[in-house]
Parts: sequence; structure tokens; C-alpha cells
Amino acid sequence: MKKSLVSIMVVALVFSTQTPASAANKTLKAGKAVSVVFPGSVTLKKSGCQYIPVKYTVGKMPELSFSYFMILDDSDSPLGSMGFYETPAFSAAKYSGKIWKKNGSFNLKICGNAWSEDVGDGEFQDYVGAKKGTYQIYLIVAEVAEEYSTITFK
Repeated sequence: MKKSLVSIMVVALVFSTQTPASAANKTLKAGKAVSVVFPGSVTLKKSGCQYIPVKYTVGKMPELSFSYFMILDDSDSPLGSMGFYETPAFSAAKYSGKIWKKNGSFNLKICGNAWSEDVGDGEFQDYVGAKKGTYQIYLIVAEVAEEYSTITFK
């Protein structure tokens, strides 16, 4: 009996220490419109840029709507941002012609130093550098909700 109990405890310990990476993920929902899953903490590279994986699922959204995901510092300056879904009517109104998936993923770029990204038509989006600490996640679904969470950089 003791051998069986010890064997069960060893097996339980082995499986409990092998928790998947998704155990540290956070989920943020904007009503029934959009759900995003992202890591709750990220270890920063010593220099340069890196990407944070984000998965999303789109449910029921108003006809003219879009979804946007951002990481903001204490002064609401962005560290990284990504528009990841537009309804077909919204895309058609902008004449982008882009086909959007209702379920997908994207990699959100962040960098250790301030950086800029060309957003087209001669316009640039400026981003601040990521340092160790806790930052605000901002999820907006136009005409539906604005939701907040946090992410920690180590």
C-alpha cells in the first residue's frame, strides 16, 4: 500500500511541475464581441525588440466596428499596439479590402528603446521603450466596450 501511495504522489508531483506555458496567460473579454489571450508576464530581452503573442476570438460585433489592443505606460503612452479585426462593413468603408479572420493571432512588437512605426500616408506612430514593471493592457472594441488588464515585464 505504501509503494502505491508513494508512486501516486511521485506521478502527481511530476505532472504538477510540468504546467503548460498557457497557465500564465490572461484572458480579457469585451462583452460577447471579442476575447483576447496574452501572457501575464514577459521576460524582456536585454536589448532590441521582441514580440508578444496574442490570440483573439471575435464574436458578435456591431456592423461598423473594429478591435484594437495596446500596452500603455502610466502616462498612457503606447509601448505597442495592434488593430486586429475590422468588421467587413468597416473595412469596406475604408476601402482597405483586407479580409479579417474571426479567430486568429498576432505578435505585438515592443522594444527596449523608443521606436516609431510607419502607419502609411507619411504618418508615424511613436512608441516608448519597455522597461521592467507592470503596464496596462487596453482592449477597445468600437461601439461595444473598453476593457483593461495588466502585463508585467521582468
